[in-house]
Amino acid sequence: MKKQLLLILAALLPMMASADDSGTCGTNVTWTYVEATHTLTISGEGSMADYSSNTMPWYPYRKEMTKVIIENGVTSIGDYAFGYCNDLTSITIPNSVSSIGSFAFKNCSGLTSITIPNSVTSIGNYAFSNCSGLTSITIPNSVTSIGNSTFSNCSGLTSITIPNSVTSIGESAFGYCSGLTSITIPNSVTSIGSSAFAWCSGLTSIIIPNSVTNIGQDAFDSCSGLTSVTIPNSVTTIGYGAFGFCRGLTSIYISDLARWCNINISNSGLSDRTHHLYLGDHEVTDLLIPDGVTTINSCSFKNCAYLTSITIPNSVTTIGEQAFSGCNRVKTLKLPDNLRLIRPSTFSGCSGLESVTIPPTVEVIYQNAFNGCYSLESVTSQATNPPFLYDNSFSDYSIPLNVPSGCKSAYEDAQGWRNFTNISDGNMYNQLNITMENDMQTYCPLDDVDFSNVEGLKAFTATGYDHGTLTVSRVLNAPAGTGLLLQGTAGVTYQVPYATQTGYYINLLHGLTQDTQVSPTTGDQTNFLLGKKNGVTTFYRVAQTGTVSAGKAYLQLPTSVVGDLTGSRVMRIVADDETTGISEALPLNDNGEMTNDNVYDLQGRRVTKPTRGLYIVNGRKVVIK
Repeated sequence: MKKQLLLILAALLPMMASADDSGTCGTNVTWTYVEATHTLTISGEGSMADYSSNTMPWYPYRKEMTKVIIENGVTSIGDYAFGYCNDLTSITIPNSVSSIGSFAFKNCSGLTSITIPNSVTSIGNYAFSNCSGLTSITIPNSVTSIGNSTFSNCSGLTSITIPNSVTSIGESAFGYCSGLTSITIPNSVTSIGSSAFAWCSGLTSIIIPNSVTNIGQDAFDSCSGLTSVTIPNSVTTIGYGAFGFCRGLTSIYISDLARWCNINISNSGLSDRTHHLYLGDHEVTDLLIPDGVTTINSCSFKNCAYLTSITIPNSVTTIGEQAFSGCNRVKTLKLPDNLRLIRPSTFSGCSGLESVTIPPTVEVIYQNAFNGCYSLESVTSQATNPPFLYDNSFSDYSIPLNVPSGCKSAYEDAQGWRNFTNISDGNMYNQLNITMENDMQTYCPLDDVDFSNVEGLKAFTATGYDHGTLTVSRVLNAPAGTGLLLQGTAGVTYQVPYATQTGYYINLLHGLTQDTQVSPTTGDQTNFLLGKKNGVTTFYRVAQTGTVSAGKAYLQLPTSVVGDLTGSRVMRIVADDETTGISEALPLNDNGEMTNDNVYDLQGRRVTKPTRGLYIVNGRKVVIK
């Protein structure tokens, strides 16, 4: 009998796993490692001890361990607990665990998935960093913060949902997660740390919730796949280089530009390390700051290299240092009428700037304000009392300086201004010259202009269209950027004063402040350019995509209402405040032949037997009595 019992025990021995090593890893916590199954089991009550990178008691088994079981009762996973366990593929975490220590699973490259129980409230720094095999992870609603570099270099991670309980995302929390294509940030998050998503090259879009007030330095640096970003009104700080080197970025949606211009952009999160700025759906080439903005902070638009036009409203009273520094494609600049100070380096490095007008309210122009503006051809100061000017505010003092009538001697004697060698006074600074290429042409002013007393030149906006008839309305004062149709004498140069007051006009003409690609259609709109064919000057459909020069305008009409302009038919242009048309536009028949006997009513309908009334004959308004 005794012999038989020994034989049975001998047979069972291969089936019984024995502990190869064991010990304590906390006050009331023990560990056991079974080499045959490559399994580490943590048992007991309370917290695990914290370790450094090579002091955990199971360190000798770190390269062969494949499975970790943490039994119920253990309340924490210590620092570096399972760090550098490269072959670890399975981990069981019980509901008793409330915290995961720093570096707890660092470099566990064999780990593919992990479920964190709802009992966990904190995840330490670098807890899962370099877990390159990790493809999915569930963060429970109990977690309130994601620490620094918690999931950094988890290159296999493709998506992650951050629960509503999380209020902050730490520095580099998801840095270098190159496989990450989407991420949902809940409304509970108020802060996104520095480099939080840096080098997430697979990330294509990100929506930042209204709860976020701070976007840290380099937060989305080098996210080369990122194509769009939405920045809500709640954001008050955007750190340096927050969207730096996002080469694929095509749009940054800024909900409220007026508020954004007052954001504290620390050394410009959207500039220094970003190649150029984007707003809305388009790369920013034409910046129109809305009326009501009073302050443009330092570096706000620094190094926006694609910016060609800047419109600053008169509500702006303060522009910070380097606000537009490095905007090297901007050619003209009109400063707001209420500006008092031009601060250091505000426009430094604007190497494409050709002219600048300084309003009469300016009191001081600080050092390097226009340093490096090597293309400046003229400077105009509207102040009768010369503002204080530092000797190094400009780079070239040989260019013409235009000052108010009778103020030349005051500028020749004034600090800084005396450096200019070509000072003239008079009225040349308050007008621009427009040379008519034809008797009719489109135009887009870069400044507010006044046509009310310009003899021989009229300006119109396009206000309506109906059955082949384009109605235009005369305007006397046009704001900068307005698309206009001008009528004058070909070859004549007209002197047009700047306007002191302007209005807003309903307008179907789109003014261009920079060279622009115009296609045949834009969405559900059809585009037209002014041209002359067979002696007829009018708007013709755009045949193929091409560049339209800055200073011009194009017409845009809903495709649904221009169906009658088929084949070679052209539209008639009439002014709504005159009894004659403004052009010699003649209607063509379906064969493209000119006819001189066509009579139309104001709705564009052909009339074969006109009676008394107002008609359009050969493109002119005619009264038949």
